Amino acid sequence: AALRTEMRIELMRLHKDLGATMIYVTHDQVEAMTLADKIVVLNAGEISQVGTPLELYNTPANRFVASFIGSPSMNFLPVTAESADGLNVHLNLAGSGGVAVKTRTPLNGAAKTDKLEMGLRPEHVQVTTPDDPAANIKGSVSIVEQLGNSTIFYVETPAGQFVVEEDGAKSAKSGDNVGLILDPNNVHVFGANGLTV
Repeated sequence: AALRTEMRIELMRLHKDLGATMIYVTHDQVEAMTLADKIVVLNAGEISQVGTPLELYNTPANRFVASFIGSPSMNFLPVTAESADGLNVHLNLAGSGGVAVKTRTPLNGAAKTDKLEMGLRPEHVQVTTPDDPAANIKGSVSIVEQLGNSTIFYVETPAGQFVVEEDGAKSAKSGDNVGLILDPNNVHVFGANGLTV
């Protein structure tokens, strides 16, 4: 791991010193995010998306790019569109809970009944008390990974498992009942074809 970090820094220095265009092929998304000015994500030989690291991270064009970029990986859960008015959509999570979001394209007519999936990065979910009125869904903590600067919670909910990345000072233990607050500004919606809606 230390050698990989050293090599990444050395490649960055080399690129800066030479001032030349470089093409770097990797399966390591951390290398791609840190080294690239522009990333081309390939899936089965086809280009899935081209953009800057932050464009791919913040506005993935499809489920594949969303799942490939980011660690821990994005949460994906099945949802139904309860109501849709142009770009404003209320998504219901299976079992219980829901969140009002804004999609990139209008979700009208048949699209409302399509198989939809919600994507939300772990850092865009917040653990709170189960009785917090701001909580979108409730669940139970199954696993806690304390990494010092951050803590990863695995929370089982009626809709499925959420992976939550919080500040290292945040505490909860396995078996605790919690509420989850979902950031509606960072929810991604994917259609049955895997493309971002």
